[in-house]
Amino acid sequence: MRLLLISFTGACCALACVSPASRIDAGPGDSGVTRLDMSHAADGGLDLGLDAGAVPADLGGDAGLDLGADAGGDFAVDVTPPVVVGSNPVEGATRLDPEGVDALCLSFSEPMDFSRARVRLEGGRGALGDLVVASAVEVCAPVLVEVERLSAARTYRLRLEGFRDLAGVPLDGVPYLGDGVLDFATGPVVRFPYVVDSTPREGAVGVGLPLTEIRLVFSRDMDTSRAPSDFFFSDGVVTTVLRDTRWVDDRTLVVDLADVDVTDPGPYLLDLRGSTLAPFLSPSAYLGDPAPGVLDFEVGRDVFPPTVVACAPGEGSTVPPATGTLRCQFDEPMLTGGETATLDDGSIVSGLSEVRLVSDDGVTRTLAGVWSGADAVFEVNVLGLLASRRVYRVDFSAFRDKRGRLLDGVPTLGDGALDFSAR
Repeated sequence: MRLLLISFTGACCALACVSPASRIDAGPGDSGVTRLDMSHAADGGLDLGLDAGAVPADLGGDAGLDLGADAGGDFAVDVTPPVVVGSNPVEGATRLDPEGVDALCLSFSEPMDFSRARVRLEGGRGALGDLVVASAVEVCAPVLVEVERLSAARTYRLRLEGFRDLAGVPLDGVPYLGDGVLDFATGPVVRFPYVVDSTPREGAVGVGLPLTEIRLVFSRDMDTSRAPSDFFFSDGVVTTVLRDTRWVDDRTLVVDLADVDVTDPGPYLLDLRGSTLAPFLSPSAYLGDPAPGVLDFEVGRDVFPPTVVACAPGEGSTVPPATGTLRCQFDEPMLTGGETATLDDGSIVSGLSEVRLVSDDGVTRTLAGVWSGADAVFEVNVLGLLASRRVYRVDFSAFRDKRGRLLDGVPTLGDGALDFSAR
């Protein structure tokens, strides 16, 4: 089926359009989009050069609508298929913890009609829930399906059936999925959580001062009713037992370094193996040590400026106008709005929590953002601000790290600014 989409700003009456070869009917219109069924329309397209008597006088609401042969306009048939633009787990993921996967997520290139959508799981044991749209506000919100009781060491295929966009055009599964199926594989069962990230990161060098805390991020939600203790911290000479910790969310633990002196450059480590948390942890590939692992890093003068690790949208990409969030991840904690840093020359610089969204038609908007991920992730809401066929630019070159060093925008961005367009 092909649909002709016509948007009206006011209430409209029923519409009946006649082409030379077929009749195309639409039900009563209302404010929004009227869909015309073109399943029986002539292959040559729809002739909108209607006789005056065939078009009701109030078709266009208060403003009126001229459908004469010379009227022109933006009438277009949507024949572009939607595509999958992302998933969790990602396509082809392997060695997933079968007990750690509780939902499958798919993101699409445009708003979708899920009324006939179905999914089937193949390859092993697993129970699927209903399809759920992740957000009632975001137009291109991802769709989620809960999954339970996955088997270990199995290759799974999630088949997508009946997925189509609002114009009824079926999903094209080739661009992202390759074969229209989401493929992923589970590994052995991981009975306990494990460390997946930290600040400072494992193996980091040139970690700047002052260093007042260490953050550990775990693979799943933890029991936060009590704070663990007895983490061993060492500079290679003196070992100190750290007992002051706190949970900042269900997966992130902060270990306070107030009881140790981290002022001299050199190697340091945080040993989790003797902590009260150790009996409940699994080996961590991230830490690269036997269970539950040791976090190693080196403190020194920070001579490296911060860089961008990844952005969504990506540099030079094209996104749907209904994109809701712009996200930028940095390789270290950044100086946020309201924070200051003192440079080597004694001058004081301030952090940022806002950016300017500049379009190629000269429109500039200043947008406030939100920091997360230990001040290494910046997100800003752009829902409703992007227009089709426009090019946008967001400049991050004035962003600084906690020590006041300006962003090196060459990696990832090329010039310190994110450039993208709306299709």
